Amino acid sequence: MNQRYLRIIVTCAIVGSITLALKQSNQGNIPVNKIPNLKTSMDVEAQPVKAPGVKKSAPAGTITIKPDISSENLVVYKCGKHSPKSILLTINDQEIEVNNNDPITVKVDGTKQVKTRCRWAFIMNHKGENDATWEVEPGKEYTASFSWDGDSKITIDDAKLIEAKRLTPEEYKAAEVKNTHKKKTHK
Repeated sequence: MNQRYLRIIVTCAIVGSITLALKQSNQGNIPVNKIPNLKTSMDVEAQPVKAPGVKKSAPAGTITIKPDISSENLVVYKCGKHSPKSILLTINDQEIEVNNNDPITVKVDGTKQVKTRCRWAFIMNHKGENDATWEVEPGKEYTASFSWDGDSKITIDDAKLIEAKRLTPEEYKAAEVKNTHKKKTHK
């Protein structure tokens, strides 16, 4: 064993022995009213156990969204000028109308998050869907805009982007089947 470690161990043992001896010699000098009362588990009443810290969500509310999305925003300039043959824009499953700037009210749950979705299809079976999650403040007014360049496609100004993703072809097909099933059952 290294001499350095041996000295450390010996020093700790000596200091510990001296400390214990001092405590024992001073034990008789402590007045009776100063001796701590040690309770056993039998002396202590049962205390209610609290659940681990669960993040409480803020009260639900609404936000106002002013859409600033025109059909010009939807045009793609790639090998010419192309517009989608169909497009669905939603915020928390509430549809946003293109070329309509009337404000819409969107419910926000206690997590202070809203989800945007852009589902699109061009000619030649070029389809896709982009989903995004945004953090918002209930009671506030926001502006929604559109850009093909952004990962979320729909942008909520002054909101914090938490996550944006494009669905894989498999996820898109599963969502398409689910949406087709919803349309058939609700008609």
